[in-house]
Amino acid sequence: MLSYLFLIRNLILSSFFFLAAALPAGGLKWCQAGKVSIPPKIDGVLDDAVWKNAERNGPFVSATYVGSGAAEETFFSVLHDENALYFGVECRESRMNELVARHGAQNNKSQNLNLWKDDCVEIFIDPKYSRHSYYHFIANSAGARNEESSEEGKAWSGAWEVRGGRGEKAWFVEAAIPFSTLKIKWSDGMLLGMNVNRAHYAGGSVEFSSWSDTGASFHQPDKFGQLLVNPKACLRKTILPLLNQRLVDVKKELAGGLKGDSGPVAEKFKKMDLLLAETLETAARKDPVSLRDASAVSEKAWGLLDALSGLKDEMKCPALELWF
Repeated sequence: MLSYLFLIRNLILSSFFFLAAALPAGGLKWCQAGKVSIPPKIDGVLDDAVWKNAERNGPFVSATYVGSGAAEETFFSVLHDENALYFGVECRESRMNELVARHGAQNNKSQNLNLWKDDCVEIFIDPKYSRHSYYHFIANSAGARNEESSEEGKAWSGAWEVRGGRGEKAWFVEAAIPFSTLKIKWSDGMLLGMNVNRAHYAGGSVEFSSWSDTGASFHQPDKFGQLLVNPKACLRKTILPLLNQRLVDVKKELAGGLKGDSGPVAEKFKKMDLLLAETLETAARKDPVSLRDASAVSEKAWGLLDALSGLKDEMKCPALELWF
């Protein structure tokens, strides 16, 4: 069986990510927030040059019809400067004349408590990547808005700017969410939990869809995707410190649980050791580190850490069978 040093060495090899929960269905979702020197005009049109050059994410998966893509496609981009995150969301719609927008931009917060019953976009942000707390921002095509905090509830109000817009075959949401509202400061290499979701009611056809699949409820921060500000800096400045803390936690959880250095469990750890070493050695030679590079390596490490975390419940770790 394994010593603590051997366990810690295997965990360090998977240093691109720490684990707190199982992967969302469909795998780990990643996206990058492009940096801008001049922020977009928040008018609900999405015609700024910065949007045309931004990374596009989507389409969404259906939460209503499990295992399929959403009937009406949704795409979004994220930008940032040192003051705020900027979201541009395009909701394609074949029945624009039947769009549901009962709430208007002039409404106050108390009048928009049921805004989720309109065709709307919902943005979730976990600013410290805690995987248990988040802020929730919601808007419809008319620019009506509401917001809440998982810790402070529906009474929470935060400063942010949003506008809705309509085209012939799509409607749009454009938003600016200040870092101060999220109670964090900008830094190069930030990592945030994030998801963008859509509620569809046009024409009486009800469907809920998500970028990162959270299943039946949007309010599952452990299944949010990841938003990176500069992938290379994020890996070095943010993920490694998170992993270091995770190592401390794992060591406490496993105290006294491992006794020996041989057997089938040890053999499987050795295989993981080789797999992670080969994967990370290849990734380490890449410079610069792209979002694709980071996601490919991290998803493997994420799954392996998932198996390792199961040791605290059963030292035989049957979850490892899934990997070999």
